[in-house]
Amino acid sequence: MSSINIIQADIDHIQSVSHIYNKSFSKWIKNYGILYGYKNIISNEVKSWLESPKNDIWLSYHKDKPVGIGTLLLKTVLKYYQRQKVRNASVFSYYNNIESINLLPKLGFLHKPLFYDKIFSTTKVFQCDSVLATLDLNKPLPNIVIDKKIVIGPIKKNDITDLIEIFRLCRPDVFGEHPTREDILMWYNSDWAEETIVAELNDTIIGCMEFTSLGVIEIPGVLPSYRRQGIGSAL
Repeated sequence: MSSINIIQADIDHIQSVSHIYNKSFSKWIKNYGILYGYKNIISNEVKSWLESPKNDIWLSYHKDKPVGIGTLLLKTVLKYYQRQKVRNASVFSYYNNIESINLLPKLGFLHKPLFYDKIFSTTKVFQCDSVLATLDLNKPLPNIVIDKKIVIGPIKKNDITDLIEIFRLCRPDVFGEHPTREDILMWYNSDWAEETIVAELNDTIIGCMEFTSLGVIEIPGVLPSYRRQGIGSAL
């Protein structure tokens, strides 16, 4: 392993990264598809990763390469997170991803059937990647009545300041307890969402929801003081 160097990817590695990703995730792309976030990627997508880094990582490598590459890559990333004062690292893996299941305990990861993040809640499960809610869109949608003063429409750039409070109170798991304008601006400028809509009352944004490029509805949330009024349902 001493002859293997772990380096930061740059523009010259785009083609290689695309090839490794698509080959490594081919089984997941075929079996699970875009609904679960798996698809073949192209060079421009890798370029966007380099230009707009996020706090998520994915791990892929060819099985015919020397044993230990995955461990070395993940360990390097975790050391970087430590230097950045990241509080903890969580991993979600499918039950039949044997390579991942075998790798993670070697680095100290502990499997938990249910995961709680104390910043988010000590009583509610933080995330569960095996639950999906489906809705038959051939049937009429329920009629939701909300305050006529509330306006629902597409997000605008000048809404960013209000979104800081929504992420702080509704999604501390994304940017932590003290999100900044720069955090929200990065989210706003990303290509993750196909469409983002907000609920506005008296020139203040009180709720937000997005439909992602993967075809998934994401819920930044509704401010606590405006919940149970049908706003989330209307969004």
